[in-house]
Amino acid sequence: MQSEYSDDPCRGPKHMPNMIVAHMFCNECRGKAGCPNCKEPIIFSYKDDEEEDDDDQQFSGEEEEEEEEEDSEVGSDSGCSMDESEPEERSKTLTKFSKFLMTDPRANGAYVIAHNGGRYGHVMVMAEMDRLAGPEATPPSFIMNGKTFISAEFTYKKPRIHFRDSLQYLQKVLSRMSSAFGLTGEAKGCFSYLYNHPEYYDKVLTTLPPKEYYSPDFMGAAKKEEFEQWYEENYNTPFNLYTEIERYCLSDVRILRWLSLRLVVFFNT
Repeated sequence: MQSEYSDDPCRGPKHMPNMIVAHMFCNECRGKAGCPNCKEPIIFSYKDDEEEDDDDQQFSGEEEEEEEEEDSEVGSDSGCSMDESEPEERSKTLTKFSKFLMTDPRANGAYVIAHNGGRYGHVMVMAEMDRLAGPEATPPSFIMNGKTFISAEFTYKKPRIHFRDSLQYLQKVLSRMSSAFGLTGEAKGCFSYLYNHPEYYDKVLTTLPPKEYYSPDFMGAAKKEEFEQWYEENYNTPFNLYTEIERYCLSDVRILRWLSLRLVVFFNT
């Protein structure tokens, strides 16, 4: 999952997911190619947001929000307003992924695994699912470790989704997994997180983005040295933001899926 940022001088940068990649595996295929259920990776992205939304399914939470907005408009006074806050901007990418989990039959009973999901990805997904469910929402159950949830269960009507944080099982960042487990073809390089912004969606560069978009000043000494070498060697590589986000996310998901399959085999033997 990658995020665009929305600057708020009072609250700091706000992360808004603009690409989510999911790749399923079931007990039948265990990750083997050609499964009619699991198929290929599913990509939800900001490019889908630009297309006409043909999703006619509306959740009770969305209906409730629309009614509140209509009531607010009817009772508003243009001369004086006690609440001048802007309507909260939402990530359509996150909404589409959440609806997929809540309605797709393949997701019923699924275990949703994300690295560091207990502090980041899962938190946003479950909050959005809770918003969509509205009055029909069932309070999720959590197992917490401080401010991080180790596992969580979310039920919407009959479907039940299980959330797990793979970082609780493998205490290593994904960028180091390839070399640690001998995976080939998954060199992640570095990603310019600060360049991931709507302003640059349609731009194609002839070189990598400027260094400051990679936040080198916030890297440790070893990481920064590694980055400097990588940047110098790859500087003249053409850069397309969407292509790079997709490549980065797909690589993350392939690594995590491979490791998850190995854990399933390990715990079942």
